[in-house]
Amino acid sequence: MARALTYIQSLGLQIYILNTGDGPKCPLCICSDRREFCQFDKFEANCEHDEVILMEAAQYGRMRAGRCISGEGYIGCSADVRVYLDGHCSGRRRCSVSVASLTDVVQPCRRDFTSYLEASYACVKGNTSVKI
Repeated sequence: MARALTYIQSLGLQIYILNTGDGPKCPLCICSDRREFCQFDKFEANCEHDEVILMEAAQYGRMRAGRCISGEGYIGCSADVRVYLDGHCSGRRRCSVSVASLTDVVQPCRRDFTSYLEASYACVKGNTSVKI
């Protein structure tokens, strides 16, 4: 049975994940599907008491038509906001970020276009240490 120790570092958060080779690629975490959060939604991430959030991906803009954007208007502008959400969420048990507040951080599309957030995160069990 092969064992691998995966090291993840995100904004000073160090997480070690032991992969025994049995089962899923990330046996010590619960990963979320990438979801859409519309302009007036809140992105909320919650983990169990012995887990912390690790942001996997976060795009803000008008990536494609879907729940938040109809097929009308310009589509295809976006910005990666994972680092921003890392600062608010990674290493914590829960977090909440208003999607509308992202316009203060980045404006990837024309102001008169409605943007949305597409994000995913993992709940990671194990030892964490934060370097200050």
